[in-house]
Amino acid sequence: MHLSLTSPQTICLFYAVVLLSTAVLGAFKDPKVPTCCHKKPAESVRGHIVNCTYVRGRGKCHEAYVLTTKNNRKHCISVHSKWMISKLEQLKNQSKPCEGAPKESNWRK
Repeated sequence: MHLSLTSPQTICLFYAVVLLSTAVLGAFKDPKVPTCCHKKPAESVRGHIVNCTYVRGRGKCHEAYVLTTKNNRKHCISVHSKWMISKLEQLKNQSKPCEGAPKESNWRK
């Protein structure tokens, strides 16, 4: 028994592998999470936090934590904020660690 793939089958298989690979590697992350905080980050935020993401500072972007609240609002919070340092520990204890956050030793600069 000899198996061979026709050209359309090969193309279909190729695209299926590419799609699966990008999904597994995280290419379809939430596009709503900003990758840049243009304004000076705040020191704290009110509201129930459902997600936390660390964004690096580069160029005109500030280094900050992006917190998403229950009403789906995004807030940039300073990495040097005392409030944020305690909030990171609280989120970690609630099994909601901040994605991409630097190690604890880097929290206090």
